[in-house]
Amino acid sequence: MKKISLVEGFLMIVLCLTADIVEALTTFIGFGIGEVIDIFVNLAIWPVIQLWLTIKGVKSNWFLAGSLIEFLPFLNAFPTRTITMIITIILDRRPEKAGQRA
Repeated sequence: MKKISLVEGFLMIVLCLTADIVEALTTFIGFGIGEVIDIFVNLAIWPVIQLWLTIKGVKSNWFLAGSLIEFLPFLNAFPTRTITMIITIILDRRPEKAGQRA
């Protein structure tokens, strides 16, 4: 059974993509202020989405790993959070994950 609806998945991907774009832009501002902004973006986005996934009962190991990578300087310029959110949604939609057959 899918726990993440199409609309929820779309909204979470848009939220992750927006955060990744902001982080990519601020990474090139400069090591000091850009990294401070990146940490604030991470602390604003990561707990909200992680809580949402936990409430939905979705296994979110991939998203958690991607979010932790976003705390590393310069690696946060890549869209890791968005990619791991897409992976999390795909894994949620696989019927065999729960032993069910489609």
